[in-house]
Amino acid sequence: MKFAIVAFTNPFVDKSDGGKIDIYNRLLALSDQQTKIDLYTILKKDEKETTCEFKNVNVYADRVANKFKYVFNKYPLSVNNRYSNKLTRIMKEKVYDLTIFENANMIKYLDKNNIISKINYIRIHNIESSYRKDTFKSSFPKLTSILEGIEGMKYKNIENNYINKFSKFLFISKDEQNEYIKLFPKYKEKFIWVPPVIECNKYVDYNAIEDNTILFYGDMTISHNFEGIKWFCKKVFPKVLYKNPNVILNIVGKISSYDRQYLSKACNNINVLGYVENIDKTISKAAIVIAPIFHGAGVKIKVLHALSKGKILVATEKAIEGTYLKDKEHLFIGKDADEFTKLCLKILSNSKKYIYAAENALKYLKQNHSIKSQSELLYNLYKEDIKIKNII
Repeated sequence: MKFAIVAFTNPFVDKSDGGKIDIYNRLLALSDQQTKIDLYTILKKDEKETTCEFKNVNVYADRVANKFKYVFNKYPLSVNNRYSNKLTRIMKEKVYDLTIFENANMIKYLDKNNIISKINYIRIHNIESSYRKDTFKSSFPKLTSILEGIEGMKYKNIENNYINKFSKFLFISKDEQNEYIKLFPKYKEKFIWVPPVIECNKYVDYNAIEDNTILFYGDMTISHNFEGIKWFCKKVFPKVLYKNPNVILNIVGKISSYDRQYLSKACNNINVLGYVENIDKTISKAAIVIAPIFHGAGVKIKVLHALSKGKILVATEKAIEGTYLKDKEHLFIGKDADEFTKLCLKILSNSKKYIYAAENALKYLKQNHSIKSQSELLYNLYKEDIKIKNII
């Protein structure tokens, strides 16, 4: 079988964000001796090309265009900037059994008939119109928020018109799958929940934990991530520090120099570490991982990632949208600043009492987010659709 994946980001470069992790693990789920895969992908300007880790995967990459003139086009800026003539020339010479388009960012390749494929699926990392709407809220009143609002309206138009273009919509979020079923009940058979693959630690060394350490990690150039940690630094951490003067907050992830300076000065005992090479090592030392998220769409992969490392997680309700994770069973939900503060203090005072939730979450992820389960689901969907296609 010959498959293609058309991706908005390169999963072999800096596997730090949720989109890269999800695409990488899908390649892993589809990698076997009977399948050959062509990956068409876009690199950011500052990313270096790397070699592919899978023998049966060929990678074709080009860089993001970053042309602001596209703002006046009918397609969203983030669609046009990922449309590459270099990639289209390669695509047109091939024929595929199945093509998976990673999110609506890559829709133009299908619209322009650049790729010939018997079956087309789209992976919904998030409903882009909703994501842009939330980014508008979390970045307002910055000038960029206006652009996000325009992008959201353009994506809404795309979403209303591409139902017939794909055989299946593979939703990362259960909530967003249900949203589409309500919007387009006639096509509900097309909307499939495909949970992200999460590779779990086989063993968790709880002795490696450093007492009184709280960790936040994420790309803080994304507005809703910075919004969340800013809220924690202003509304929660000073109260935690007042009751526990020895507590340390470590903040990890890509961040601008201005925002780094702002967070460093927000309160005592804050270490803004920026990008770190080995995030898993940093995670292993944290007594608590926090996910104060108030906006965004899709499933927050970093939440699942932290739980896959056996960590005690304190989060907002928004952070676990689209999952079956439960408060007090798999993690702990802080609905406001006071509740978030109390949870952090309780856990820091006796973390062993709360390890049960981390263990429950690890068990849940192993059962529901494995490579095997996604592999079987994708192949079964394909076999079902190709059988229908051949009969027709």
